[in-house]
Amino acid sequence: MSEKNPFSWSAMIFGYSQVGEPLSALNLFSQMHLVPNEYIFANAISVCANLMLLGEGWQIYAQSVKYGYISILFVSNSVISMYMKCSHSSDVLLVYYVALELNDVSYNAIVTGFVEN
Repeated sequence: MSEKNPFSWSAMIFGYSQVGEPLSALNLFSQMHLVPNEYIFANAISVCANLMLLGEGWQIYAQSVKYGYISILFVSNSVISMYMKCSHSSDVLLVYYVALELNDVSYNAIVTGFVEN
């Protein structure tokens, strides 16, 4: 690839996560030499959730807060889902209070997570 930009990184990370190569997706994320966009953050956090890698997911979440992406709905929904999948339902309340906007997906993830945990 002649030019690596956020869109190409996002496509590669998403592609790896969808074809059953989640560790390759996280490896790509760690190799990025540019600031990820909201799609990259959401995909990387979802990969961590599916692999139950709470520590790595928390680090990516912290980066998303640093760069101001936690206020984007689908990023905060990814974080909510990660905490619930990793049985850290008490941490969901932190996201709940920080998120500027929640929707039906957010509330569904929260309620389902509390029921399952």
